[in-house]
Amino acid sequence: MAGIFGSQYNDTKVMVNDLDNLSQMNTAIKADSEGVMKPPKGDKMDAASWWAWLSGYTRQKTQENVKRVQEELSGMGVDTTGLSPDYQQSLLEGIEQARSYRKDWGITESLSDKPKWLEQQGDFAVPEQSEVTTEELPPMDEGASLESRLSNIRYVRSDNDEVIDVSPSAEAADQQGIMARPKHLKAKVKAPTKEELIDSVFKAEGGYSTDKNDKGNYYKGQFVGTNHGISAPILAQSLGRTPTVADMKALTKEKAKKIAGQHYYDRFKINTLPEEVQEIVFHAVYMGESRGVRAMQNLMGLTPDGIMGPKTKAAMRNAKFTKKEFKDEYLRELKEGTEGYSKPAATWNKHGKGWTNRYNKLAK
Repeated sequence: MAGIFGSQYNDTKVMVNDLDNLSQMNTAIKADSEGVMKPPKGDKMDAASWWAWLSGYTRQKTQENVKRVQEELSGMGVDTTGLSPDYQQSLLEGIEQARSYRKDWGITESLSDKPKWLEQQGDFAVPEQSEVTTEELPPMDEGASLESRLSNIRYVRSDNDEVIDVSPSAEAADQQGIMARPKHLKAKVKAPTKEELIDSVFKAEGGYSTDKNDKGNYYKGQFVGTNHGISAPILAQSLGRTPTVADMKALTKEKAKKIAGQHYYDRFKINTLPEEVQEIVFHAVYMGESRGVRAMQNLMGLTPDGIMGPKTKAAMRNAKFTKKEFKDEYLRELKEGTEGYSKPAATWNKHGKGWTNRYNKLAK
């Protein structure tokens, strides 16, 4: 008997208790009702008979419930083809729940009705609704892109059966009541913060530099070096005096970031440029102030004097050059200079490859 009920019936008392419960269930069932499986009779009840009856009765009631759910959904106009019994049950419960909400909230109009109460309030006129269905399309090449598939869609308005072409080549997309197909839009680039740009530069710049050929390492003919990309003339301006090698070596990253923010980011109005070119231009003016400005001026059609004058500042707000265009012009300025205004960078042969790699990455 334990095998009939499962391994949980290792305790005879538990099994007897469950049989007693089944017996009580039997007294609550109208066994003589038409279509209901009758429980076994007799003064003596064996567990196998009771188990067989209970399983059969459960299956019968389940089938009856499935049939009832299908009939109710069909009465609502719901096509139950291909829907599992569990899904049909959940669907019916959802509909009944929605009906309950509508009743509680006092909603009397169907969802497809025009909400007249809005119009009555006078807030706005509700447009007349017109059903739109898709026209049957010819077979589409399996290799066609999503854009090609979308561009071949046609719509039929049910009010007059007029076929309205919304493909890119048609003017009908601009007709009243039809949303025009969106044009290719370039994703807007989030403007980097001052702190993010400074961190970007500091990843590229090294620590203390002793390059004797770098003019930025000298102040008034005296060698000082650079640290975190801060040149000797800029440190002198920050200190208000002639810096020493010890001053430059002692320059902390936190102090260098503060100088970078004030002297390069703020002074060169980096935040007025289009978002996508701010980082690459900031790197350029940080590495070589006038050369970075001159590269922008050449691209914007201004006199390439390398000076941040009013015309340059105004033009920066409406700059149209791309990162790649700036990269190409800045590297050209470093390698060749601009006739009448600048000479090639003295250390191009030594650092040209590294600069090229750096700005190629920034232009991506």
